Amino acid sequence: MQRKEPQGSGIVKLAVKPPEASQMTPSFLHFDQTRKLQDIIDELCKGWKIPNPEQHALQYADSNTFINEQNRHELSNGAVLALGISPEMLARTLYEDIKSGDNESSKHALAKLATASEDPSFASEFINLDGLRTLLYMVEGGIE
Repeated sequence: MQRKEPQGSGIVKLAVKPPEASQMTPSFLHFDQTRKLQDIIDELCKGWKIPNPEQHALQYADSNTFINEQNRHELSNGAVLALGISPEMLARTLYEDIKSGDNESSKHALAKLATASEDPSFASEFINLDGLRTLLYMVEGGIE
């Protein structure tokens, strides 16, 4: 017999995929909306033995939308999330790759930036790194 959560309990039943490169099994989770998001991420990382949980975030598995404190209440039963690099870390990595001067790294970073920038959390982090100015310099100077 399946246990039903009381109406308005703040529990969302969902699946979380581990980071892409791992061979770990996805986790089914009773996502408690009353817990801090970082505590949930810490618990997932601990269970999968992933270091530096503060550098990770949850996002929808089929889009580039990160889960944050503002949108977490939009989660619904049956959602599939993925644990991956945080918007801060992704923004920093792409910013550094774009500025690296290596054409292949820059092209790869720009392609990833085109999709990642759909998410407001990521976009804010990239802007905070002065990413827009860097992109403007690239456009003004020409992109190889």
